[in-house]
Amino acid sequence: MPKMTGARFFAEALQAYGVSYVFFMPGIVKRALFEMDERTNIQRILTHGEKSAVYMADGYARACGRPGICMAQTVGTSNLAAGLRDPYLGCSPVVAITGGTDAQGEVSVGVEKDGVRITGRGAHTDIVVASAIAFLNALNRLAMRKKGLSPATPLQKSA
Repeated sequence: MPKMTGARFFAEALQAYGVSYVFFMPGIVKRALFEMDERTNIQRILTHGEKSAVYMADGYARACGRPGICMAQTVGTSNLAAGLRDPYLGCSPVVAITGGTDAQGEVSVGVEKDGVRITGRGAHTDIVVASAIAFLNALNRLAMRKKGLSPATPLQKSA
């Protein structure tokens, strides 16, 4: 049985699903991008930033009615996530892909109650978990302040 690399499988799977454009930042899954160029007719569109990749994928998805694919390098994961708000709220079919195992999202969440604004921070390899940690930290800090205690240092969790 012939062997296939993960990069080749990824490129051929996108091709099989009818993907015709990928909007990306350099540095992401380089081998897969090479395979796309060599073995498929998927056009690779290099963008200026991660948010640009998301916005272009969103525009493509809305105009064509097909999923828009955006990809970013590991260090730009939070920038990519920040751009995903509009496609999410617009119910636009956008698929975001990042590479690497060392990506860490950092999130700050502000909570306001009775005119008091408290900020909580969280960090995790999963941006949703980082958001939850930040929200819980903000709530804990608010509760500590309400009791007259000084808020503890925000919980930082890594994977």
